[in-house]
Amino acid sequence: MPDGGHPWLLSNFDRWISWWVQECEPPLQINITVREWVMSRAENPFEGARFVPGFDDLLFAAIPGTLNEAGQVVTCTYRVFRADWTVYCSMIGTASWPV
Repeated sequence: MPDGGHPWLLSNFDRWISWWVQECEPPLQINITVREWVMSRAENPFEGARFVPGFDDLLFAAIPGTLNEAGQVVTCTYRVFRADWTVYCSMIGTASWPV
């Protein structure tokens, strides 16, 4: 966690999770996995993610444990604002593997 244990503030994730659940109707276990992964961003938003080329604050991640039988994985794109310890979700969706 940044600053001696102070967690990052998560913003706009609820909106995108709600949209994703409504549009994709994921199985319960994948829904839980996504929510746990989102919560882990409060501890370390950089873990398991990669920067989008050309941006110093935009990250992309394929969420571990969400690959389904159809070869699709849940992904998330989000911005990290270091100045105020905020992680802002830009999108959660489902994409074809590999991503």
